[in-house]
Amino acid sequence: MACLDQFSEAEELALRWAHRGALISAMAEKQSRDCFGNIAAPSMRVVRKLEKAGLLFITEEDPIDLDGTPFEFTPMLCLTEAGEALFKET
Repeated sequence: MACLDQFSEAEELALRWAHRGALISAMAEKQSRDCFGNIAAPSMRVVRKLEKAGLLFITEEDPIDLDGTPFEFTPMLCLTEAGEALFKET
């Protein structure tokens, strides 16, 4: 089994965000750093890489009709079973 130590700082942050169920709207298209040099938000490139590896996924919901007004849910990051297993080991 793998552990979080094998991932880059950006990958680990994306996995932690998925572990808590972060909204995809919080992701940055490009990686950014805060004033201390830490990664502020994982980039979509990193998210797509982890999704391709089978560790997380982005939810897809059909819109619902609220009194004639369509409501679309904001997609979220969620861990797959393989991604959840990384947190059970730590």
